[in-house]
Amino acid sequence: MAVREVDITEFGSNMSSWLDEVKAGDEILLTERDVPVARVTGVSGLTAWEQMIREGLIVPAAKKPRTKATDIEKIPATESVSDIVSKHRDHPMYSPRI
Repeated sequence: MAVREVDITEFGSNMSSWLDEVKAGDEILLTERDVPVARVTGVSGLTAWEQMIREGLIVPAAKKPRTKATDIEKIPATESVSDIVSKHRDHPMYSPRI
């Protein structure tokens, strides 16, 4: 894969032939007064994430097995959630101070 620097005016004038080179696997670095302004590359059909993985630039995190709710030990309830919330709401530690 070759990287070619091309002035943006030249690219606009001969876009078809430059795009043929991109389709062939080359990369075009567009410049304006010798200052890079854009890069034209082919589309691989992969997302940026997938492309970076393929190129070895990133490594996805290892997937940790998720804990299922059925695997968690249940604590027997002695009162309803509403009662617990009401008690906490009325407790001085949780009451707003004026």
